Amino acid sequence: MLKKLAVLFLALLLCASCTGLAQPTPTPPPSPTPQPTATPAPQDSAVDYAVYKALVETMYTDPKVQRVVIRDYTISSLNPAVSDDKMFEALQKDLPEVDQAMRDSYLARNAQSSLLNDRFNLKVPVTLLSQADFDGFFAKGGKGWDNFYFQYPNSQGVLALSRVGFNASGDKALVCASTQVYALAGAAYAVVLSLENGLWKVVNQVTLWTS
Repeated sequence: MLKKLAVLFLALLLCASCTGLAQPTPTPPPSPTPQPTATPAPQDSAVDYAVYKALVETMYTDPKVQRVVIRDYTISSLNPAVSDDKMFEALQKDLPEVDQAMRDSYLARNAQSSLLNDRFNLKVPVTLLSQADFDGFFAKGGKGWDNFYFQYPNSQGVLALSRVGFNASGDKALVCASTQVYALAGAAYAVVLSLENGLWKVVNQVTLWTS
């Protein structure tokens, strides 16, 4: 009798052991899918800012200007009211320096707006103005341009710049620059600069619009 009980007990143990082995092993949760890393926009080089410096000093500074106010992001179109293709067609006669390579460079670099840094190395202080700060002057109670000039006296207004397009040899550049002085006082220009004896100089410009 004892022998039968021992055999039965052993059989029960084996059953329990087999049942434990048959239990599924927990599956670990899948690893999270790696998120793509955003590639920062390429920074403009010292050459870009040398072009900006020449343009601003030539066109937007004089002895009365004690501060230059520039939007902190680039504008991406020569003229928002006209397509770039039509604008370049119109510029061919007045800006013969703009060849296909310069056009392609300008359009590629201005495919989207980018932030500017204060690397202009001007003789006067520079203020980089955000869109939110600019809009604040015209919000309710903002007093518009009067308040702007109260905060930035002896400035040239608000200047907006495109990114720079270069020709294939890198010694000619195209920039769009627009400035607003009052509500109905502003203008935009397509400006060509040339590298001469190590310095950038404005050599040609065309008015794109005035207000």
